[in-house]
Amino acid sequence: MERLGRKWGRAKLPKLGWVTFRWSRPLGGEIRSATVSRKGGHWFVSFLVNDQATTPEQHAMPDTVAGIDWGVKTAAVTSDGEFFDRPFITAGETARCRRLQQQLARTTKGSANRAKVRAHMNKIMGRVAGRRADFCAVTAAHLTAKNAFVVLEDLKTRSMTASASGTLAEPGSRVARYTGTRVVKVNPAYTSQRCSACGFVTGGNRESQAVFRCKAAGCGHTAHADVNAAINIRHAAGHAVSACGDLGNSRSVKQEPVSRATGRTPT
Repeated sequence: MERLGRKWGRAKLPKLGWVTFRWSRPLGGEIRSATVSRKGGHWFVSFLVNDQATTPEQHAMPDTVAGIDWGVKTAAVTSDGEFFDRPFITAGETARCRRLQQQLARTTKGSANRAKVRAHMNKIMGRVAGRRADFCAVTAAHLTAKNAFVVLEDLKTRSMTASASGTLAEPGSRVARYTGTRVVKVNPAYTSQRCSACGFVTGGNRESQAVFRCKAAGCGHTAHADVNAAINIRHAAGHAVSACGDLGNSRSVKQEPVSRATGRTPT
């Protein structure tokens, strides 16, 4: 492989010969292999490199733990009250996709026009997929940098609703290995119905998508429903926290979490 300039390079690939590509980022290590793929009508080449990095024996903050609740309205919520979300498709792209779907319904299977419409749709969805992948990578990096232990629900994500605004991909070993974070899965059963303060379980505890109010006599704990679920997910891994999700007792058990994005209490 060799550089052709600041933005361009070329690599000699088996059966393909010399292939020119746009050099989008530094490789940062010795090249071990290359993979060619096609997405949204474009060709990509990715390189596997040995960056000589080793996993730390211990995380920089070894006592930090976070439970993560994957949501529909919000992509991910932590037991510390952090909310992670972003729009993956714009209003204009949504309208454009709707028009393209109508055009697709009027085309003939196997026709050139149908192929053109599908290509336009794939281009839009390719941008959406790219934004989603970027969001997942940035969020995973943030979570593993802050926590030595990350607890996730063992969900069957393929069966989750396609209308969801987006669910967080698991912080994979490619991120966690740089910080020494341990990532584990727990059974998600009843995490959204169980009170994180007293342990009482009933479907009536979750009054709405956002509001959790314990119906147990003498409890009455209230919280954002997703934060309450995230705390239960953390509990499931054997790490107890206070009712608000923090490690101390300085906050009231009635206090609502604050959104990282807006600085306001979620509703």
